[in-house]
Amino acid sequence: MRGIFFAITLRPAYLGPILTTERDISTATENLRSAQTFHLTVVVAVQLGLALSGRCPPLAAQTKPDADYGPARRWSASTLANIVVSDQPTLADTVLVCPDAWMKTLQPWLRLRHAQGHKLIQIPNVSSAHALRRQIVQLSKKRPLRFVVLVGDTASPGTVPDENAEPTIPTFYAPAKVNVKYGSEPTIPTDHPYGDLDADGQPELAVGRLAVSSVDELAVLVEKILAFEQSQRRGLWQRRVHFVAGMGGFGRVRDAVIETAAKKFLTDGVPPSHRATMTYASLTSPYCPNPDSLRKIILGSLNQGSLFWIYMGHGHPYRLDRFKIGEEGYVPLLEASDVDQLHCGQGHPIAVVMACYTGAFDQSICLAESMLRQEGGPVAVLAGSRVTMPYGMATLGSGLLRSYFNDHPETLGEVILRAKQDMFREGSDVGKDRQFVDGMAKFFQQRTHDLADERREHVLLFNLLGDPLLRPIYPREIDVDVPSRIRAGESLTVRFESPVTGWAAVELVCRRDRLTFTPERRSLKDMSQDDWSAMTEVHRRANDKRWAARQFRSANHTATISLTVPEIAKGPAYVRVFVQGPDNFAVGAGKTFIRRAGVDDEGPMPPTATNVRP
Repeated sequence: MRGIFFAITLRPAYLGPILTTERDISTATENLRSAQTFHLTVVVAVQLGLALSGRCPPLAAQTKPDADYGPARRWSASTLANIVVSDQPTLADTVLVCPDAWMKTLQPWLRLRHAQGHKLIQIPNVSSAHALRRQIVQLSKKRPLRFVVLVGDTASPGTVPDENAEPTIPTFYAPAKVNVKYGSEPTIPTDHPYGDLDADGQPELAVGRLAVSSVDELAVLVEKILAFEQSQRRGLWQRRVHFVAGMGGFGRVRDAVIETAAKKFLTDGVPPSHRATMTYASLTSPYCPNPDSLRKIILGSLNQGSLFWIYMGHGHPYRLDRFKIGEEGYVPLLEASDVDQLHCGQGHPIAVVMACYTGAFDQSICLAESMLRQEGGPVAVLAGSRVTMPYGMATLGSGLLRSYFNDHPETLGEVILRAKQDMFREGSDVGKDRQFVDGMAKFFQQRTHDLADERREHVLLFNLLGDPLLRPIYPREIDVDVPSRIRAGESLTVRFESPVTGWAAVELVCRRDRLTFTPERRSLKDMSQDDWSAMTEVHRRANDKRWAARQFRSANHTATISLTVPEIAKGPAYVRVFVQGPDNFAVGAGKTFIRRAGVDDEGPMPPTATNVRP
C-alpha cells in the first residue's frame, strides 16, 4: 500500500469554470463513521493447474474475501472525505476519484469533459474500497450518475503503508467460484463493485481506472486521450481491427471454443466495411508468419494504428504466451519489456487482451498497465486480472463487438457496460452469435460449473484500464450499390453515396473466412529454410483480401466507378468503400457473389439486397 492522500484546498485559479469547491462535511463525516477498517489476511496463492498447469506464475499474497465482494484492503487513514462537485451538483453524471494533488495535471481532461457536457463530482480522499462504494451509492440516490473514473493505481497486496509514496485507490477482492477450479487464486481483484449500485452483480455504472502511479504518467495518459479524441491523424487505421491469437493448449474443448469464437469474430463480429487482420501462432495456419518475425509483426500491428487491437490466448502478468517451436525453442509474443518499442504514430488503438493475468493491476505492474502508460501505446486496455476462460472471454468479446458496431454507445465505458450487462441475459434474449457460442460450449462443456457462473465471473475479471468517458470513433455510413452477381473477368460497376467527400478507397474483397489464393499445405517435418522464410509472405497475402482496388479523390457525394474482377476470383465477396474527409470519415459495404468464368450454374442465387450496414 502506498502513501496517504493529501488534503489540499482546491484553488479556483486552476479549476476555472470546470469545478467549484463545496465541502459536504456532514455527509462525509457520516460516511466515514460507518466505514469499517479491515486488516490484511495473507493467503498462499494456489499453483496453477489443470488447463494452465505450469504456464502462469503464482501471484503474491491475496486478501481473503467476505460474503459479497470481499473486504477492501486496509487503506490510508482519512478523517474527512473531501467532496468537490460541479457547479450543478445535483446533475452530476460522473464520480471522479482523484487526489487533490493530481487535479492540476488533469485539467486538460477536465476541460474536454466539461465541453462535452459532463458534470463531475470529485472524491479526493479514500479510506477503503467499501467506504468509497458507499459514497458512490449515496451520491447516486440524488444524482443521475453514469460513470466512475478512478485516477491512480492500487496498492499491491502486502505493501507497507508509506506516507511519502504516491496516492493510490483501493480495489475489491471478490471470491472466485469458477476459475479457482482451474488453478486460479481464491480471489479476483476487481473495480466492478463501484458500478454495481444494488450489489446484484449486474453493473449500472461504467467504471474505468486511469492506472497510473505518478503525475508524469498521468500527464502522458491525458495527452493520449486528447490526441485520440481531438488531434489524432485520420486515415485508413480507423477501419482496421487487428486480431492476434496465441497457441491453444487449454484442451480439446476449450481450444474448439476459442477457434470457433475467433472465426465468428472475424466473419460476423466486425462489419465487412472494416478491415480485420489475423496473426495466429500456429505453424500450420496461413496466418502464422515466420516465427523469427512473429514478435516484430505483433508489435507492428500495434504500431500501425487501428481501431481495436485484440489478443486471444494464454497470458501472464508481464507477457503474452510464448510460441513453442520444436522441443526446446520458444518465441515470446509480447512482453512488458517490449513496450518501449510501441509508437502508434497514426492511431492509438483500444486494446482488448483476452488472456489470463495480463490485467493483474493489483500487482506492482502488469502488461496492461505497461502498455497503457507507454506514450506510444494503446489509449485504453481491457484485460483480465486472474485466470480467464475461453467461453467467458468469447461471450464478452462478441458482446463488445456487437455493442460497438451495432449500438454505437457514446463512450467506451458504455460499450463495455452494455457488453457486461449482456452477460446476464439468457436464452432467446441474446443475439445469434451468443446463441451459437452458448450452443458450442454446452455441447463440449466439462460438467464442473454452470456457464452463467462463468460469464458473471468474467464480468468481475475484466477491468477497463483507461478512461470510461473516452469517445470512440464512429464512421458515417455510405450507401453502396453493387450487382448481386458478377462473373470473373467482367467489369463490376460500383455506385455509392457518401455523406463525406475527400480521399476514397474502393475495394473488391473476398469474405474473411476465405483467401484469394490456395496456400500450400505445411509439413513441419519436411520444411526447408526457404519454406520458413516464405511463411511471412503467406501471412501477408492471407490478410490481404483484395481482388481489386481503386483509390481516388471524390469531390462529390455520389460516385460511380468500375473494377475489373480477376479471372481467378470466385465465391462470396464484398465491395467496401472508405472516404476520408477533412474532419470525418465514412465507410460502407455491398455484398456480391463472383461466378467463375465459363461456369453457367453455381447453385442458388445469393440474396439480392446489396447494401450492408457498416
